[in-house]
Amino acid sequence: MEDIIPFKTMRKLLGEAISDNLKPLLDSPDLILEHITEFLLFVLSITECKHTRAVVAALRKIYFFPQLLSLYFYDNKSPLPADPEDLVETIRNLFSITEYDSLSYLSEYRTKLKEFYHFDQILLLYFNLPPQEQKEPLHLLCKSYHQIYDNYSL
Repeated sequence: MEDIIPFKTMRKLLGEAISDNLKPLLDSPDLILEHITEFLLFVLSITECKHTRAVVAALRKIYFFPQLLSLYFYDNKSPLPADPEDLVETIRNLFSITEYDSLSYLSEYRTKLKEFYHFDQILLLYFNLPPQEQKEPLHLLCKSYHQIYDNYSL
């Protein structure tokens, strides 16, 4: 009778065999052979961070590396200008934000800005919102509520 290898053991052995045959990642994406880059179906100089996961997953089918080297990223973006008037023409009309209703599109505006610029958050100069109405402070509202309630409980 044949010995049956348990599934977990077989998976571990296969994983080790595959890992042992992976090549170390080359120091530059330019050194990767053309037939491999054609197989990958994307340009190796990553221009948008959102593509990093897919690139890493594909490269790990062929290469071993703990972290993708910085040479695999191409960054042609500049810092976000301090003045919205200095934005590229295609998105300049989105700023300055002057209406509160426009804030519901802020995520989309941020995505469009990220296509051209580096930034952590949109600068305050990109907003020109009117002051919000001042509502009655909470402690006054509570006091009014208690006065009304007290009048009815008499």
